[in-house]
Amino acid sequence: MNMSRKFKEKSIRNIFLVLSITAIATLAGIAFFLFKEAIPTFTKKYPVSIHIYVPVVHRENQIWKKSINREKLKDVFSGRITNWDELGGEPGKINVISYAENTPEGKRWIEELLEGDTLAPDAVKVDSAREMSRTIIRNRENSIGFMEREEIGRGLKEFQLVTRVGITGFLFGRDWYPPPNEPPSFQTLPIVLASIIVTFFSAVIAIPLGVGSAIYMSEIAHPKTNEVLKPVIELFAALPSVIIGFFGMVVVAPFLQRRFGIPNGLNLTNASVLLAFMAVPTIASVSEDALRAVPPGLKEASYALGATNWETTWRVVFPAALSGISSAVILGLARSMGETMVVLMVAGGAAMIPTSLFDPVRPMTAAIAAEMGEAPRGGMHYHALFAIGVTLFILTFCFNLLADFISKRYREAGERAA
Repeated sequence: MNMSRKFKEKSIRNIFLVLSITAIATLAGIAFFLFKEAIPTFTKKYPVSIHIYVPVVHRENQIWKKSINREKLKDVFSGRITNWDELGGEPGKINVISYAENTPEGKRWIEELLEGDTLAPDAVKVDSAREMSRTIIRNRENSIGFMEREEIGRGLKEFQLVTRVGITGFLFGRDWYPPPNEPPSFQTLPIVLASIIVTFFSAVIAIPLGVGSAIYMSEIAHPKTNEVLKPVIELFAALPSVIIGFFGMVVVAPFLQRRFGIPNGLNLTNASVLLAFMAVPTIASVSEDALRAVPPGLKEASYALGATNWETTWRVVFPAALSGISSAVILGLARSMGETMVVLMVAGGAAMIPTSLFDPVRPMTAAIAAEMGEAPRGGMHYHALFAIGVTLFILTFCFNLLADFISKRYREAGERAA
């Protein structure tokens, strides 16, 4: 009988051990996959698609077997790079040849390439693609030009334009232009700031409402009122986010347009308000549990010293429960930052740094959800979206660490006071 009982207990322990290992391994596998797909964003060189004008050299110039990024190509055509060895080729003066600016499309391409700079002062200007081909062939390995891909003749070679996303540019650049924009740009500062700003303004609304509701349910409301109120609040936590998004589109957006005379009601304010009401049930429910967990002896001692109900709540119960309330707030805001459907539907979808509460924005979750279906697997856009996911993962992880730190700090303070 004793052996059977020990065997049963050991089996139960092993089952729970397997379950915990499975859960941890699954989460670790998801995190590993996320980071694995994001790393190529910063380590891999991606070809830049050019549909009309392409850089060409003579086939004897072995530079065409290499690759060049857009910044270096700009330096070549503006005259800042003048020797092939600066591009990894054989030493020799670079002769820039141009005819593309004689056509509207070519002129636009040159302007976009140079971005405010001027063409190299000693650039040779020709009138046609045929003349350009002849000029490059005469100069052999020393000349570079721009011409339409369909006009590349024998003896000439197009060489590949590539780009790589740097960590600094990715985090602090302001231009998020995924394909089909040419050239694409993956700089996430507007997207990251949108998530942070929307979460901040949702916190301004959600924290007073959530904590105030918790204090009312725990310390003020009649027990029978609380029996109805708390389940209703927790029911709102189960409301599908797509329903809240529809409410924002159909009710909140037109209201904001009418009330403030703005052209578009899908904006930062709309998203902040709806995310706040999504966070309120979490903050209220967890905070109420924390307030009820305060030992009754603390309240009784306060009343015995002549304190009123409000003085006891504010000066005794609230500080004692601050550890749990802080955790509730952080968890509620972490949910706001990680919410996808609501911000996808009501934030406006513009990848820009907002200058007003009524500007449209594009938080990280909305960018991932909206663009992942259009990003070819293995491409720069695909990996950049995973890099956004890593950024969101790190921010949410920091929220959880902050919650744990605050919880331990106030718990230790409470233990010392007791």
